[in-house]
Amino acid sequence: MNYTIDEVKNILASKKSQICNLGISHTVLTVIQDLLEYQTPKNPLPNGTHKGFNNYCCPSCKRPLSTMCEDFQMPYCENCGQKINWNMKR
Repeated sequence: MNYTIDEVKNILASKKSQICNLGISHTVLTVIQDLLEYQTPKNPLPNGTHKGFNNYCCPSCKRPLSTMCEDFQMPYCENCGQKINWNMKR
C-alpha cells in the first residue's frame, strides 16, 4: 500500500499515542516526522546574483544551494537534505 507524505503525517499525528504504546519513543516519532518534512519540496530562497546567474539558499538551513548552471539544479540541499522545488515561480 502506498501513502503520500501528507497521509503518513496525518496517520502519525492521529495515532501518536498508539504508536508510542508500541514502543516507539517520542524522539523516534519526531525524527520520522522531520524526515518526512524534508521530503516535502520547498521553494528555494533567492540570494542575489553572481556573474549573471541567480543564486539561491535552502529554505530550511539557509545555506547556499549548488547551481552548476541554469539548466541543472540539485534536487536536494547538499547540507541538510531538504528537497527543493525548482519548478515554482517566486
